[in-house]
Amino acid sequence: MSQKDSIILLSKVLSSPDGKVTNKACIDIIVEENIPVLCYKKAENKKRLMPFKALYENHNSFWQQSSGWEYYLTGEDFQILKEKAVVKPGAWEAWEKPASAPAA
Repeated sequence: MSQKDSIILLSKVLSSPDGKVTNKACIDIIVEENIPVLCYKKAENKKRLMPFKALYENHNSFWQQSSGWEYYLTGEDFQILKEKAVVKPGAWEAWEKPASAPAA
């Protein structure tokens, strides 16, 4: 699977390795860079690309809700986020690189 086709679970990107802390710096970068989120509802096999900012403004931890939706970043968008995060002190070094998930 190429990087362009890979997807990464949003909760893995935004949560600390222990899952207890949300990376606010990465959220700020996603909003600033207007990075979209791939939304996938497995039960209905629905997929849609939505602006992170709109979802976040509606519910500031939407990716943690049990609504049946799963939220992902594309591999390409993850790389954009990582490039921006590594230059911001504290934005990346405490976070482990999440594993790629299979394409939805």
